[in-house]
Amino acid sequence: MSTAPNPNQTSSRWLIIVPMVQLNISEAPPIHGRWQVRDVTFHSEASLRALLQPPNLPVALGAQAMQRVFDGSQSYAVLERTGVPEELRHHVFRDLRNSAEILASTAAFYSRRHHSCGFTIRGYPLSTAKTDTFLDLNGTLIAGNWNQRGMLMPFELDATWHNAITQSGIIELFARLVDANLDPDWRRQIGSGAAMLGRSLMSLDLADAFLLNVIGLETLLTRQGERNGRMLTQRIEGMTGWHLRNARPNYQAEIRSIHSVRCEIVHDSDYRNLTIELLLLADMYLANGLLNIVRHPAQFPDKTTLVSVLDGFAQNQNWPTDGSLPLRWFGNSTFSPKDLDLPLW
Repeated sequence: MSTAPNPNQTSSRWLIIVPMVQLNISEAPPIHGRWQVRDVTFHSEASLRALLQPPNLPVALGAQAMQRVFDGSQSYAVLERTGVPEELRHHVFRDLRNSAEILASTAAFYSRRHHSCGFTIRGYPLSTAKTDTFLDLNGTLIAGNWNQRGMLMPFELDATWHNAITQSGIIELFARLVDANLDPDWRRQIGSGAAMLGRSLMSLDLADAFLLNVIGLETLLTRQGERNGRMLTQRIEGMTGWHLRNARPNYQAEIRSIHSVRCEIVHDSDYRNLTIELLLLADMYLANGLLNIVRHPAQFPDKTTLVSVLDGFAQNQNWPTDGSLPLRWFGNSTFSPKDLDLPLW
């Protein structure tokens, strides 16, 4: 007597559906209920229900299967893979998370960290909170506080978001990820740099957020074997110095400080010099570096070309003024008290 096959051990072509949390996807134009990042598509519930019909599926799903798919989430990540589910699960969440983090990187061009908007894969941490009690040893006073931080409000993929990423130019990121004219390894590094920014923006921990930014900066702007403070400083200067030499005259020292604090944390577990302002500076440099890379694929088709151009600008202080390379600066170069008042761990 034959037994039914175990689906988890069956090799086939699979449509994989993973629920998201705090991600709202508009049905209205220009989103139309879905947004694609590489080979992962983020669907609203209505868009996914429309997808899960023949001929997209070999047969219509029954009520029990539909109930398993739709767990009350407002959005879902969907991708196709061929293989055995037990084996695919070892890396499919890595791929999903990478695409979600790339999508999250657009928050740098749409909101501020203190707005506490964000999303994640269901099951991942959403928020954290600090609780304390202060007892007065010279009297009878008691002080206490409770402060929540995290993805307190949903991330909205709607016309407002689409307009923001279009006006800034970061919408070009999604095209660069699949741009056949770019060096394949460079495409991967652009995606990785964006993912580090997105992961940082969704992080609940100050040190994690900061180090993720630095990883993103080094991924985009340095080459293997030269990842040191001098070269990272030079590349950030080459990309953004045309703006910062007037907006933040001390920017070179600030960039060196970012790498110095990174080394203190990585090599000595020393967090004493890590501040919210340093995190926001790293946000600023990474976001603007990523923006200018994805907006100029012809000028930066690979990292070797990028490095040569940026090193020349930094060393000669000769950024073009004729529009031949229209570098752009996004965001405010100074931080408000509200920007700096982040209750990160």
